[in-house]
Formats: sequence, structure tokens, C-alpha cells
Amino acid sequence: MELSQLRYFAEIARTENMSQAARNLYVSQPGLSRSLAALEEELGVELFLRRGRGLQLSAAGRTFLQSVQAVEALLVQAKESLAEDAAPGTGLIRLGYLGSLGWDLLPQLVHSYRQRHPQIRFQLLEGAAGELRDRLESGELDLLLSMPPLVDHAVQYTKILEQTLVALLPTGHRLARRKRLSLEELLGEEFLALRQGNTLREVFDGACRSSGLSPRIGFESDSVATVRGLVAAGEGVALLPAVEGGLQGVVEVAVTPAVTRTIAIGYLAERRLSQAAQDFLDWAPSAVPA
Repeated sequence: MELSQLRYFAEIARTENMSQAARNLYVSQPGLSRSLAALEEELGVELFLRRGRGLQLSAAGRTFLQSVQAVEALLVQAKESLAEDAAPGTGLIRLGYLGSLGWDLLPQLVHSYRQRHPQIRFQLLEGAAGELRDRLESGELDLLLSMPPLVDHAVQYTKILEQTLVALLPTGHRLARRKRLSLEELLGEEFLALRQGNTLREVFDGACRSSGLSPRIGFESDSVATVRGLVAAGEGVALLPAVEGGLQGVVEVAVTPAVTRTIAIGYLAERRLSQAAQDFLDWAPSAVPA
């Protein structure tokens, strides 16, 4: 078994098409087919199911792909470690993050860290919590910035922030002059919310349950920016993290009792981090104001 065979197999799995994989790899299709056939013969299993002109991973293929991705991640890590040894203070950090953190927290962390370590490069990936976790396990990410689940036996989390949510009201709203309000006072308002599956939606739903509220949700979106924009347009109210400097057309009012979510950096304890990623992990908790 050769590394080229593993790379070919991974590309076929990604495209699910032999012709497309051959073009992406700059190899002939017959040569790619022979490589796959030799790999399947060596392993003694069928890695793909043939579906017309397309291919679909078999159960054995899905299992093998996980191992191949782990090998690829180790090779990338090895290259990065050698590069760091040759040029201390350099390196690449592959960091995944929730979209709701891309507005302020993520840019603040990256900017502050690069002021200290200007030669460090970041590869950033925005995604949902489940997607980020899968990419961390597959080796595509070194670290993820997310809201940790109650139980996760594979991923370890280091808390960096307890983020407070506020009520977002349109300018001119009847409660916009208040310094603080309860969720009960928003009963009857039309809420703008993130879609189910978003971590902020989980926090919102939990806060409503704790207050005994059944909110009237008028809009759902995948985008925090869209929700903020709809609030500014006067389409309803929302419960989201405060934004430094605020947003034109929106008033942020503190909520009592406080509604918060934990933000943490996740990593695989069983996988050795590059020196750059380890330094970032060690630094980040102290870099965010309490």
C-alpha cells in the first residue's frame, strides 16, 4: 500500500466520480481505476458501490476513509512540526468557529495573537457545531471555537468565555429606553430566531423554557447578521450576544435573569497539536476579558 493510493482513494470518495477524481489528481482514469482495484484487492474488501456512472462508499469504505483522513492529518501535522522546528515562531493554525463568533470574538482573538506572533498563519473555517466537531475528528481542524456539549468523550474543551445574551429591540420600541428587562416583558412580541440546530437557538429555547414562555417566532434564519438586520428594520425582537459598538437601528437591553452561553476551544486530547496550535490553546483563555 502506497501513500498515493490513499490520496487517490480519498479524492474518489470526495467526488464520488472516477472521471472527476482523475481530472483533479492529474492522472489518467484507467490508471486511477487500476490503483483503486489494487487497493481493494490488498484490503480484501469492496470500498465503493458502483451506481451507474457514480460511486458510493461502502460500509467498509466509510470505515477506511476515517483511517485515511487520520493518516493525512498526521502527515500534515508532521510537515508543520518540521517547518516550525526549522523556523521557530512560524506555523499554521487550522481553526473552526461558529458563525455567531465571526462578528467580534474570533477577529479579536486572531488579531491579538498575530500581534504577538506575526509569522503565524490561520486557516479559518466557519460552520455549525456538529460539522466543526466532525472536521476536528477527521483531522481537517486543529482547534474549534464553539459551545461545548454536555457530554463529549472524544473532544476536550477549555473554557475561554461566558458570553451574555441581550434583548435586541428596534430603535423606538416601547422598551428601548429600559436598562434591563425580563423575558416575560417580551411576551407577545414577535421574535426573530436562529434555526433549530444552531447553538444560539438552543440557548434561546432553554431560556424561554426556564421562564415558562412560548415565544411567537415570526422569522427563522441561519444568519446572525440577518437576524440583527431584521431587528433594525423593525420586524421583531431577538435574543443574541451583545456586539461591541452596537448596530445602527438596534438597541441592546440587558436581560434578567441573565442568559449566557459558554464558549470554549475544543481539541482532540489523543492527537498531538502543532506547537503553534498548542501555544494558541494555552494563550486564549487568558486573552479574553472575564
